[in-house]
Amino acid sequence: MMTEEKLNRIYDILIKYGAMENYRSSFLINYLSDEVSKEWRFSGVFGFGGKFWANNYGELYANYYIEDQSLERELLLEKLNAELKEIQMEGGSSADKY
Repeated sequence: MMTEEKLNRIYDILIKYGAMENYRSSFLINYLSDEVSKEWRFSGVFGFGGKFWANNYGELYANYYIEDQSLERELLLEKLNAELKEIQMEGGSSADKY
């Protein structure tokens, strides 16, 4: 399970890509609960399909629906995933498994 501090840092990154601040508490509750969902729809600059994922292997990444694909969004997604990877690697890739 990830710490509240780490989750807030992740959400700070998602905010940069259009996630809404008023959903932060729901994000925290979701990932701090015992029955965690592995995905979080944050939409933002990626349209309705913008999602954050935390899988069973401790990997943190985002993606979006292919029908919303554009060069600009692909470049933004690359930057977003690089930022998430930095946070993932801080504690080792398997430290935060679900």
